[in-house]
Amino acid sequence: MKQKKSIHRKEYIARINKAVDYIEQNIENSLNLEEISKAANFSKYHFHRIFSVFIGETINNFVKRRRLEKAASYIISESEMTVTEIAFKCGFSSLSSFSRAFQEWFGMSATELSGTGYDKFSKNRKLYSKNGKIKSSNEPYLCEENFINSQNTLNMEVKIKDMPEMFVAYCRHTGPFNQIEQAYNKLMAWAGPRGLIRFPETKMLTVFHDDPNVTEEEKLMQSACITVEPGTKTTGEIGTMTIKGGKYAVTHFEIREDEFQAAWDFVMKEWLPDSGYQCDDKYLYELCYNNANEHPEKKFILDICVPIKPL
Repeated sequence: MKQKKSIHRKEYIARINKAVDYIEQNIENSLNLEEISKAANFSKYHFHRIFSVFIGETINNFVKRRRLEKAASYIISESEMTVTEIAFKCGFSSLSSFSRAFQEWFGMSATELSGTGYDKFSKNRKLYSKNGKIKSSNEPYLCEENFINSQNTLNMEVKIKDMPEMFVAYCRHTGPFNQIEQAYNKLMAWAGPRGLIRFPETKMLTVFHDDPNVTEEEKLMQSACITVEPGTKTTGEIGTMTIKGGKYAVTHFEIREDEFQAAWDFVMKEWLPDSGYQCDDKYLYELCYNNANEHPEKKFILDICVPIKPL
């Protein structure tokens, strides 16, 4: 009986993941409960309750939050876009409805945010949730200035590469970034018996769905991924998606667990502003090359891959 319950639970998670994927892919469009529930193969009459149980918030709140967080990231990073353009790009029907929702959610206007930048906004979001309650300011990783300085001393090179499109199997993780190992364990346990792990041909990557400067830590969403052949069938908590190819800024790192934030800061805050590029509207990801537990210094060897386009 316990095993049967586990199988059913995995099927529910698989369907919820399909709903989340549908929302991500259609965030610019008008979304309704019937469309999202259909994508997840649930009855719309039961879907709302099921979604809330597994995600921890209502479907309406989830869609609203995803739109507003994406808009906040655009406002900070896409200086050439107007607030009106961003509002429509994130699925709002009017500037006035977007402005009201943004002010209510973040406690500041979109115009105020455009002149604030990540540092002040990120600090505020780490200290206060949207309902004004004090929340933890602890970071999952420590940003070490000495690390960035040491990387500059070593003349770290950011390479502009045309990265291929990749079809991947994924297991999704929601919560602090440094707890994604559980998702990787599930993914490998699924892929191994099916003969889908064939290193070095198989690529392993962590895909980031959220901006940690905008999204609260407990809501951060990542996907632990491995490349598979298109058409690969998945079951339970394992899903599939396509990572778009194109031009990426690729930086190679060999780092400890507490240096991830500093590595990302090097790329996003030190290199990107002076590069002549801006982030493109694709997923950011880490291309992973090793198991840190097998490294003599417990270091992670990886490429940080940031999709880019000219300013």
